[in-house]
Amino acid sequence: MQNFRDKLTAASAEKPATMWPSTQWNRLLDEFCAWLNESYGSFLRASLADSAAPRVHHVKLWPRGQRNAQSTMLSVYVTDASVRVLGQDTPELKTEDEVQQYLADFIRLPAFRDSLDVLKEIAAQPVEGVLRVGVSRNKPLLADVAVIVLPEQQYRLADASEKTPPSHIDRLYVMPSERGRGGTYTAQTRPAWLVAGGYALAIDEGSDTKDADGKIWLSGSPVPSSTL
Repeated sequence: MQNFRDKLTAASAEKPATMWPSTQWNRLLDEFCAWLNESYGSFLRASLADSAAPRVHHVKLWPRGQRNAQSTMLSVYVTDASVRVLGQDTPELKTEDEVQQYLADFIRLPAFRDSLDVLKEIAAQPVEGVLRVGVSRNKPLLADVAVIVLPEQQYRLADASEKTPPSHIDRLYVMPSERGRGGTYTAQTRPAWLVAGGYALAIDEGSDTKDADGKIWLSGSPVPSSTL
């Protein structure tokens, strides 16, 4: 049996191992998220997020329009030489081909396909939101008005927020919520913010109106999703 010193001697005679910068791994994950967004963007969003722990990164998924419902699809620990998928009995991935094959195998898993079905179902549901009457979008007040945002309207808010820079929204509508507590919308309410699904709209002063069908129409500037 080869002893320890013999192993060291043999290793010293070999060519240096090819180091794999963590930035290359991030590039692959970013590309994976971009593919998810292109392939399933009608009902989900995907993004690479850093962790508080050094060298740990997460692939996050959420239903389209509901970034407050994020979940972690994959967590990985990265070194310059390899990648390990956390929480799974997976060997270290040491080459770009191995990582690509792992991700290709991952999207074949029944559990991943099931998660797509769940995200698609959630994305098709109305979103609970609130019209904030105060100057801060994050500070609740008793006079705030609970509302429901239908999917197509929520998509408009989310899509505009995710643009760089965000695009102004003209004539988006919400519906008063029958289950919500707090204020009731009137002509004197003058909301300053719409907050829904993890997104926010700074409402143009005086743009809000309520029509005969009960729809509350708003125009305004979305808050960049990267700052929320």
